[in-house]
Amino acid sequence: QKHYEAVGGIERIKAQETRHSQGTIEIEGTGFGGTFEEWRQRPIKIRQDVDLTVFKLTEGDNGEFSWRVDQHGRLQIMRDEKSLKQRKIKMLLAEFDHLSKGSPNFDLSLEGMEKVNERDCYVVQMANTINEDLTTSYYDKSSFHLLKAVVKKSTGETHTLYYDYRDVDG
Repeated sequence: QKHYEAVGGIERIKAQETRHSQGTIEIEGTGFGGTFEEWRQRPIKIRQDVDLTVFKLTEGDNGEFSWRVDQHGRLQIMRDEKSLKQRKIKMLLAEFDHLSKGSPNFDLSLEGMEKVNERDCYVVQMANTINEDLTTSYYDKSSFHLLKAVVKKSTGETHTLYYDYRDVDG
């Protein structure tokens, strides 16, 4: 909750209807890297374009179902059990259910302290009751900004680094 206060407050975040992000991607050990661009509209409309130079991938959610356009240009509607569980988790996170004390869907635990880019961070782990995904978040001890997130899924692990926080209208 202190993280949400540090980035403008939960009410301001809930009031944001759209968000646009872009950045770089590196797939460790493969030599692949590239860029991504993402658009979001609350609660769960998403489009993400990933360009890894050798191929491009577009995926998202139209508010009714998750979809993907593969490297051959074919649209795939994601209706398998694993995708439906992922979508349910995204919806619950968009509703900030993970911040509800006693949530039947999420369990948050303080795992201690670690350094990220020479900064002391609180390590918070989030498990859920829907699948085996595990998210570990690293929050700067002094600013409460999220500096790193590690998401472990059955398909692999994703490490995301966050930086360049700026004050924009509070």
